[in-house]
Amino acid sequence: MRFLGLLLLFAGALLVGCAREIPPAQVGVKFSSTSGAEQQILKPAVVWVLPRQRLVLYPTNIRNASYTRGGYGGAERGGNDSIMASTNEGAILPVDVTVSYHVDPGNVMTVYRNFGTNNIQQIQTEFIRPATNWAVNTVSGQKSVFELTSKERAQFGHRIKALLVPKLAA
Repeated sequence: MRFLGLLLLFAGALLVGCAREIPPAQVGVKFSSTSGAEQQILKPAVVWVLPRQRLVLYPTNIRNASYTRGGYGGAERGGNDSIMASTNEGAILPVDVTVSYHVDPGNVMTVYRNFGTNNIQQIQTEFIRPATNWAVNTVSGQKSVFELTSKERAQFGHRIKALLVPKLAA
């Protein structure tokens, strides 16, 4: 009887810290390093994560990636974090851009398969920023400085969004 009590106490000590919370507005994917398989999508709750497992969380609420000239508003790099737009005559214009995004709960496994265990900040730095840079320069490269700063200015954001939304959705 005493041996069983010690065994239960030892097993309980091993499981301390194995309970993890999936906060509201996030979903999780539990990955097992022994089998290499991911489990189903886990909704907000407290779940058990054993020592050879990893819980990857993705936000389902709307997040903003801001790339601004002044370095305020969530800048990743500090200082001048704006996207540098190149025009068709080779001029470089700093453009302040904010990308609002979220991970759709129905696409969590697709995001997990594409990005693995990267956290959302890495995804924002390594995927969303380059995609935004591509979209801004694709649109700005077809226009002159005069067009971007005057008559085409109102359409600039809409054209960037039209290119960026399908790229981020995929």
